Amino acid sequence: MKISIIVPVYNVEQYIKECFDSIAAQTYKGDIECIFVDDCGQDKSVEILEKMIAGYQGGISAQVRKSVDGPSGMLTED
Repeated sequence: MKISIIVPVYNVEQYIKECFDSIAAQTYKGDIECIFVDDCGQDKSVEILEKMIAGYQGGISAQVRKSVDGPSGMLTED
């Protein structure tokens, strides 16, 4: 089963590293994707995340998306 973790990111520069590290430390053995949703904040949260994701070597798929993008899961709006 694929698990999706969706994290809204809006001016959380001081907390985003702790959030990312917490998600990266998960012990679930299945497929995990983490979508950080850029809500167009005014700080460096997204820059920090992009650097952390680029250096991440773990088993979780992580990405930053603009708030207009949707998840890759099965839920869609008809």
